[in-house]
Amino acid sequence: MSNPTKQWIKELTAKREAKSQEMLDVFSRTGFGARERREIADLNQDIKDIDCDLVKAKDGRREEGPGQKRGRTESDRAFSNYLRNGDTRGVTAVYDVRSDGLGISTAPNDAGVAGGATGSYGGYMVAPAFWKNLQVALKVFGGLQNDFRQVKTETGAPMPWPTIDPTNVTASPVANELTQLSIQNLYLFGQGMLNAWPYAVGPMLASLQMVNDSAFDVDQFVAERFGEALGRELATLGVSGTGSGQPLGIIPALSARGAVSQSGGYLQLGTATAVNVIGGGTQTELVGNLLSPQTILNMIASVDPAYRNAPDGSPLASFYVSDAQLKGLREVVDQYGRPLLVQPDQGGAPIVYGYPVKVDNALPALTASTVGGPVFGNMSAAMVTRTVTNSVTVLRLTERYADYLAVGYLGFARVDMRSNDLRAAVTVKAAAT
Repeated sequence: MSNPTKQWIKELTAKREAKSQEMLDVFSRTGFGARERREIADLNQDIKDIDCDLVKAKDGRREEGPGQKRGRTESDRAFSNYLRNGDTRGVTAVYDVRSDGLGISTAPNDAGVAGGATGSYGGYMVAPAFWKNLQVALKVFGGLQNDFRQVKTETGAPMPWPTIDPTNVTASPVANELTQLSIQNLYLFGQGMLNAWPYAVGPMLASLQMVNDSAFDVDQFVAERFGEALGRELATLGVSGTGSGQPLGIIPALSARGAVSQSGGYLQLGTATAVNVIGGGTQTELVGNLLSPQTILNMIASVDPAYRNAPDGSPLASFYVSDAQLKGLREVVDQYGRPLLVQPDQGGAPIVYGYPVKVDNALPALTASTVGGPVFGNMSAAMVTRTVTNSVTVLRLTERYADYLAVGYLGFARVDMRSNDLRAAVTVKAAAT
């Protein structure tokens, strides 16, 4: 039997060669005008999409089976034309859902003159290819929130979400035949509500010269800028969101759960706990913004074993620290002077006591008498992120920045975060001094 991944790579390679030949054929035409520039831009984007799929295939990651991958669709091309020149032909035919109300470009400009009919377009839902690139950009900046369970919905209606803690639910013996069994309620914490809080990005400016250049990848430019801004905000909310009028972050959720009793919550740190560091000196946890080996072991023990490791022993949980805290961990040694942090020979995330360490600079430094700092746990079990995919919208602001010889882009998305099973995570609370 042939290897599906190798077959997929072969198909992608052949497709890339065909697109490259098409591009050469266009370049070889006697006349080279606006039509040819559009074709070159489309072919260039097709090749980039194929290269992205080739990277996934060679890494062993695939989202669809052989023969199911498709190139850029007409909706992708129509959306690109909308971003590049404001041409809505084909866009309205593809997308039945438009933003409520009129586009921002209809508002009066600084001179008090309203936009004309050509500027009265609303925002348009993003095309499939753009959404894929946006997801990649979000993952670069999403931080700890990237590891939350991801739930995508098509509408933004409030969505009940069961918060589970079946810690005390166990099987019971059947004493006699024909005996009625007791009902066991798995949803001991009741239900949370996943909303769809709106977040806007922009306006982001791009010069007309750059946007009109056929070699400029306008889709990638907008996706990266939108993904960076939204990703940084989601990273912050995933850590410290209050849950009141905004998503709930992991630290407020664990703080509300309380001090660790059986599993999950926050671990109370000792007063002025000494930590051995490289060079033979010592530092305290609070002053040094780092954790002692014993605290790290206590954090691991404070997460339910079912969430720490898979049946084959591979880790399901991770440590999440800020960059400053990672630097401090690199200097911590055990009682024998051995570094606590291990860097795998093959690369990848550093490891402490068998668990990977990931960086999220939205995590706070240790602060006296305050819950928050490094987090340990299985985020996909502890928290959930809800994204309304049909709400991801981009508006092209044509007239508003015309005097800058620029075009503005405004992005809009609706998201929420909630706790799922907080036995799966733990943070710390620093002592008073």
